Amino acid sequence: MKNQPILAWGMILALLVVVCACQMPGEVRWIPTTEPTSTATPLPFFVASTAQPSPTPVRFVAAARTPLASTAAYDYLPRLAQRAGCALRQPATVTLDDRRLQVALVALKEPESAPGALEPGVRLFVTTYVITNSGETAVQLTLPTLFQGMNSSGQRLDAGGSVQVQQPESVVIPPRGRETVDLLWKTEVYGEDMRIWLTVNMPILPSGYVLASADGAVYAFRLADVGKPPAGATPCTMSARFVRETIDDDTVFAPGERFEKTWVIANNGTCPWIPNSVWAHFSGEAMGVTAPLPLTTVAAPGELLTVTVPMTAPLTPGTYRGDWRLRAPSGEFYCRAFYLRIVVRAPTATPTPRP
Repeated sequence: MKNQPILAWGMILALLVVVCACQMPGEVRWIPTTEPTSTATPLPFFVASTAQPSPTPVRFVAAARTPLASTAAYDYLPRLAQRAGCALRQPATVTLDDRRLQVALVALKEPESAPGALEPGVRLFVTTYVITNSGETAVQLTLPTLFQGMNSSGQRLDAGGSVQVQQPESVVIPPRGRETVDLLWKTEVYGEDMRIWLTVNMPILPSGYVLASADGAVYAFRLADVGKPPAGATPCTMSARFVRETIDDDTVFAPGERFEKTWVIANNGTCPWIPNSVWAHFSGEAMGVTAPLPLTTVAAPGELLTVTVPMTAPLTPGTYRGDWRLRAPSGEFYCRAFYLRIVVRAPTATPTPRP
């Protein structure tokens, strides 16, 4: 019972505190208001009412990259050489202004003499090319434009280095003719294992890219290979043996008479004959033949080769001999020679009988 007065007084004090708080100035009263109605169309990413359907989500798809047409056919020169490069002595067919040429890099040589004093870290080397014009019209070539190079440091040999021609820079190759050219190159040397890439009818961009085309070719080799035989070359013997022939020695023909001479020869060596060889006049009388005979095939060891050549007897009476041999694309003759000897004799006038 003693606690009841204390509880009563506590309730009275709490009531007084509430009454005083309600009468304090600056009181903040919350008065409900009505939100103004808006006729504006809601933004697409809001839902205006539950009656409207949910917006369809937008999906962004990355556009496919389209390579530039102007760079689609370009390839990095070392990568192109690894995929489609030519080996030393391997002939390549090049089309230049709709004219077909056969080009072969046949030798890597040290120069016989330097054109002047060389700065340290620079080396000269010579490349020998054999160019064959297989067309019926003459071809004029500008050699420093047709041949370009790059080393493994990315330096173009016709720019940072230089290419010099050990003969006139422009050569003319006659129809069905052949020309051997030596090019003198200069390159900086950054290591013993430096690689060299030489192109034919493939201009090299400063970036090291080339326009990959069937109309050109690329040769690749190490600078250390200059002056050495081709890597992996296996010594073998090139040899040919006579089997039979048509037209015996000293067969008589009239001046200007046409005939065909056939040789059958055998490969009695230890390695196949060189691909793309021709049967060519070597010495003596050519019997009216003006161009070598292309061979569609060459004989492997133990195989036979038959060669038939259309000929014409000289116009002047006498005894004539001509020698013929196999000739490689490089222009080098190989194996023994095979000959033909005929006698040209004017027909004897028949005496008129006396009456």
